[in-house]
Amino acid sequence: MDSPIRDILTAYGSAMGGLKETRNHIRSTLTLALGVETGSLIDFETTGRPYLDTEHDVITLGYFHGNELVVIQRKTKEKDLFYSEVKGILKQLPRPFYAYNADFERSVMKEELGLEVGPGDFVDIMRPWKAKAEKAGLKWPKLDELISEPEDYFKDNKISGKDMPGLWKAYLAGGTEVLLRMIMEHSLSDLLRETVLLVRYEP
Repeated sequence: MDSPIRDILTAYGSAMGGLKETRNHIRSTLTLALGVETGSLIDFETTGRPYLDTEHDVITLGYFHGNELVVIQRKTKEKDLFYSEVKGILKQLPRPFYAYNADFERSVMKEELGLEVGPGDFVDIMRPWKAKAEKAGLKWPKLDELISEPEDYFKDNKISGKDMPGLWKAYLAGGTEVLLRMIMEHSLSDLLRETVLLVRYEP
């Protein structure tokens, strides 16, 4: 195995294994050899979708700016302190925010976090793929359909976005932090795959 790849894998294992914790959250930072210098890539994990579900608590924020990819995972049922931390981070991150299906991230920031977002604050990484799918008469592609994971190929049990509310509720019901790590690893995977779309194809 080439040294750069081994270094990246070592950094990945270190980031997800040596986690920094406070009473309110777990924070993982992964330093990459590439970066996002203009704007920030963001990704939320929530218990539902604003406008569609009655509950849409933010449980995870992932973001990538400069060469640091960070995942911050909520640990407590009480959300005010975590929300305060998340809002402080989002206010400091440079805009525009890049996101896959940016309408979701925009709605979470507005409806759940109470943050003001303007029309130019987001760039939707999904937009060119939606347009291409519509032109071809296809449904809009999910991130998993554009960039798959090994679990897709081997038909292994895969953690996906739809599993996030259940994992969070299982943790609150007395589960271990292993469940939180599963949520964080899913968020990290989404961010890494979205980075490929952003860097390789530029929306």
